[in-house]
Amino acid sequence: MIILCVFYVIVFLILTLGVKTYALKNRKHKNFFSVIVPFRNEKKHLPSFLQAMKNQSWPHFEMIFVNDHSADQGEELFSREEVTVLHLIDEYGKLAALGKGSTMANGDYLTFTDADCVPPPKWLESLNRSIHEEAVLYAGFVEIRGSSFFTLDMYMLIGIAAGLDFYRIPSSCAGGNLTVRRDIYELFLMENTDSESLTEDALLLHTVAKHRWGDSFFLFDPNTVVKTEKYASVKEFVQQRLRWLKGGYRLDLRLFLFLAFIFVCHVLFVLSPLYLIPAALAQFVFLRTLLKRFDRVKLLYLFPFYFVFHVIYTILSGLLFLFLSGEVEWKGRKY
Repeated sequence: MIILCVFYVIVFLILTLGVKTYALKNRKHKNFFSVIVPFRNEKKHLPSFLQAMKNQSWPHFEMIFVNDHSADQGEELFSREEVTVLHLIDEYGKLAALGKGSTMANGDYLTFTDADCVPPPKWLESLNRSIHEEAVLYAGFVEIRGSSFFTLDMYMLIGIAAGLDFYRIPSSCAGGNLTVRRDIYELFLMENTDSESLTEDALLLHTVAKHRWGDSFFLFDPNTVVKTEKYASVKEFVQQRLRWLKGGYRLDLRLFLFLAFIFVCHVLFVLSPLYLIPAALAQFVFLRTLLKRFDRVKLLYLFPFYFVFHVIYTILSGLLFLFLSGEVEWKGRKY
C-alpha cells in the first residue's frame, strides 16, 4: 500500500510539472475560424451564445449551426442572424452534426463549441494568437456557470488531460472548446464514420495522435476559457461521467491503465484512510499549480470538500461502469 501511495503522489507531481511548464504561444496571424455549433433543443441557451459571439473582439469568423432534430423550434432564432443553419435529416448525433457543418466551412480552422456555452469576448482573438505550426488541434478549458464546485472539477479533469498531453499521452478534451485544422478534420471524418460516438472529442484527439497527423495543444490562456451550463441534476452528472468512461476507455491502453490505477488507489485509500492525506496533498499541489495559470486560485477554498467528492465519485463511477455497462442515456438518446 505504501508503494502504491508513493506512486500515486509521484504521478500527480509529474502531472504538476506538465501543467507548470506547458507552453504559451503568442503568434501574429490572421486566421479565419468557422465556429460550428450543433444544437438539439437548446432554444433557451441560444440567445446567450449568439450575444457572446457578437461581443467577440476578433471579427474574422463565421458561424455554422447544425440542428440535430430539435423539437423546440430553436432554429427560428436565426431568422435575423447572419449565420448558416443546417439540418440533420437521416443522420443523428453530434459527430454527424459536426461533420455536416464542416462541409460548409470556409475557414482553415474549425472551432467546435456547444449551444449552451458562453465564450469570453477575447476567445477567438486569444485562440488566433495561440495557433502555431507545430500543432493541428487546440483544446481549451471549460468552467461551469454558477458553480464554483463543479468548475473546480472541470479544471481537475481537463488539467489532468493537459498534463498527460504534455507527455504525449492522449486522454480527453472538452468538446465545447475545441479547434482543429480543417484538412485534419476531413481526414478524421474519412477515418471515422460512426455518428453514434459517445465521445467524439476524445475520438478526434486520439485519432490525430494515432496517425501522427500533428500535435495537440492545450490552451492555458484565461481568455480562452468557455463557460457552459451547470448540470440539471445529479443523474445528468452521473450520465456524463459514464458516457466519458464508456466512450473513452478503449481509445488508448495507457489511458485505460491510468483510469484503472486511479480507481484502485481511491478504493484502497478509502479502506485505509490514512493514505488519503498524502493523496490530498498531491492533488492540492497539482490544482494550485494549474489554477495559478488561470488566476483561479481562489477556488481552492473548496478543495477539502472537493477532494472527498472526487474520491467518492471516481469510485462510484468506476463501479457503475463495471456492473452497469449497458446503455448510457444522454441528451434524450441512448447509446
